[in-house]
Amino acid sequence: MGCCESSTSDHDSNQSLNSSNTRTTSSQFTTVEILERITFQQLLLYLPNHCQKEIINLPQNKAINALRHHIKAQRHFLQDEYHLSILDELKAIDEFQTLLPNHQTHFVFVQFYDQMISNLIFFGLIQTALGMCQLVLNILLRDTPTDYDAIYKNYLALSQIYRNRKEWRKAILCATKAIETKRLCHITDQDSIRLLENQIDSLKWKMSIDTRERSDKSSIDFSPQEIIEVCTYNPEHELFAFDLSELERKPEKVTESLVTDEMLKEIAGLLLKDLIDERHYTGDSKCRVTIAIAFKLAQMNTSSLSPAMIEAALTILIDRVNDPDTYQDYLTIAMRMSPFNIWYSDEHGIRIFRYQPKPE
Repeated sequence: MGCCESSTSDHDSNQSLNSSNTRTTSSQFTTVEILERITFQQLLLYLPNHCQKEIINLPQNKAINALRHHIKAQRHFLQDEYHLSILDELKAIDEFQTLLPNHQTHFVFVQFYDQMISNLIFFGLIQTALGMCQLVLNILLRDTPTDYDAIYKNYLALSQIYRNRKEWRKAILCATKAIETKRLCHITDQDSIRLLENQIDSLKWKMSIDTRERSDKSSIDFSPQEIIEVCTYNPEHELFAFDLSELERKPEKVTESLVTDEMLKEIAGLLLKDLIDERHYTGDSKCRVTIAIAFKLAQMNTSSLSPAMIEAALTILIDRVNDPDTYQDYLTIAMRMSPFNIWYSDEHGIRIFRYQPKPE
């Protein structure tokens, strides 16, 4: 990707240097640290030549620390732990943005965003994935305009996202761009081009017949008692066993001061997961509701954290989400990527957490 060919002598020299460095490194670092440094070198090789300088000039330890979150995100993704993958990838992006304050759209972010897009699509966060996919395309067109294969794949991904959103005209445009780019590739795949041409015909047909208007259903307000019944899964029928005094416990502001960063990270990841979970979907409305004890039973049943601490952490997270002028940390950004607006209210002394889909 934009890299120049090296002479044989240079190649041999580099191999000798790398071998020497490896022997020196192996005596100084653990196996994990060696692998991380190898990954960092691979990251440099991934970058076009003209984009390497900014990364080479970074403090290597800080760059490796930031890259470590990307490595963890990839591992979480392979283990189907998508919510944790999002959090670690956001942390990697946040730390590299801190290291590169004047290069916020550096090519190094492309592979981080690619990983994020996969996670976001899995969670149905299509709008955020769309914006990130467009950003990746802009970076590719700017830094590697002749990497036709990567650009083709990005146009194809954009077309599929627009198709899922039923934005037929934009889907057709991106599919057309994908075909144009595919024809510039060194090896032209005629089967892929024919498939895309058929998809464009299908999109045009759908655009011509899709005149139905979407009707937005208004959310239904539930009484506190109805909310409690939904959230607690009818404890009188012993579907869950817990202290019924939780239905009368009032939140205390002082508890929030006891919440640690680790608690916030854990609960933020579970809240992301819970926002996609259908178990709190209330009837025909689009409003989801929960209380701390229900969240604990559903997401943290084996945790030693009390419902009061979980409630305090959820409160902190939601307060930050709804205060964009003050909080821009990676956890809060992750919460804002959710397809739901989230808020809470105290009704009859009980803190009720509500989720409602954001308007498209």
